[in-house]
Amino acid sequence: MKAYFNSNWIEDDLRIPLNDRALQFGDGIFETMIVKNGRVRFLDDHIKRLMAGTRVIGLDPDLASLSKQKLSEIVRELMLRNTIEDHARVRLQIWRKPSKGRGYQVGAAEAYLLITIFPHEPFGYIIRNKVSWCERTHLAVSQTSGFKTLSSLPYVLAAMEQQEKGTDDLVLLDNRGFIGECIMSNIFWVSDNTVYTPGLGTGCVEGIMRRQIMDQCKRLGIALYEVEEKPEVLKKANTVFSANVAGFYLFKTLDGQSYDTQHPIVNKLIASINQL
Repeated sequence: MKAYFNSNWIEDDLRIPLNDRALQFGDGIFETMIVKNGRVRFLDDHIKRLMAGTRVIGLDPDLASLSKQKLSEIVRELMLRNTIEDHARVRLQIWRKPSKGRGYQVGAAEAYLLITIFPHEPFGYIIRNKVSWCERTHLAVSQTSGFKTLSSLPYVLAAMEQQEKGTDDLVLLDNRGFIGECIMSNIFWVSDNTVYTPGLGTGCVEGIMRRQIMDQCKRLGIALYEVEEKPEVLKKANTVFSANVAGFYLFKTLDGQSYDTQHPIVNKLIASINQL
C-alpha cells in the first residue's frame, strides 16, 4: 500500500517513535471519505468537520496545506499509485506530535498527517436483516463526541458485542437510555411521514451523511426533527435506517420487530443523495 505522510509518499510501513501520542493516548482525529467516479464526495463538509475537530483538541495541522484543491490532488495521486480507478475509501488521520510534556500534558500543537486509500464498491443501500440493541457500551456527550477520534474503543467494544450476537449491526444508547447511533452510522426513523434522528446531545457523531440527509429533507419539504427518545418510540416507526458516507442501511428487523424497507420517503432521500 502506498500512502501520504507529512508531505511524503510512503509504502507499506510507517515508522513512529515509541512516545507517539496516537499510540500512547489516541490523541487525534480522523475522517473517512468516499471517492465516487474519481471525486471525493462531500469534501467541503469533511474539511469543515476536520477543522472544527482540530480546533477543539488544540492541533495545528497547517490547515492551509489541507485545502480542498490540495486534498483532491493527494487523493488522485493515491489512486494512481495504488492502481485504484473510480471508487475508493479514504482515511485521513491527524494526531499530535510527541512533546516534552509528561503523561497527558501537551507541549505542542504540531501534528502528523497520514492519508491512506482502499478500494471501495459503491452501493445505494444495504438491507440489515437483523439488528439489535447494544447492551454493554453506552454513549456520553463530550466536547469531542461529535467528531471521529482515534480513541474509538467504545465502538470497538460495540463491534465485539455485535459479532458475539451474530447481528448485522447494533444500536447504541446514551448513558441516559436515549437512542444514540449505530456502530458506524447515524440512525434515523420514519413515523407518519416525518423523519427523526437523535440530537447531538446523545453523544452521537455529527455525521457527514447525517448533514446531507438533513439538508435534503429541507430541500424536498420532508419534516425532520432531532430528538432525544427512548427505544420504545421505534415500536411505532414505519421504517428504521442508518446512514454514513458509504450509503444507507435499511433495517428489516430491530430486536425482532419488522420494518418497511421500501418506504417512499427513504427511497426519495436515497435517489436525491445519490445524485450529489
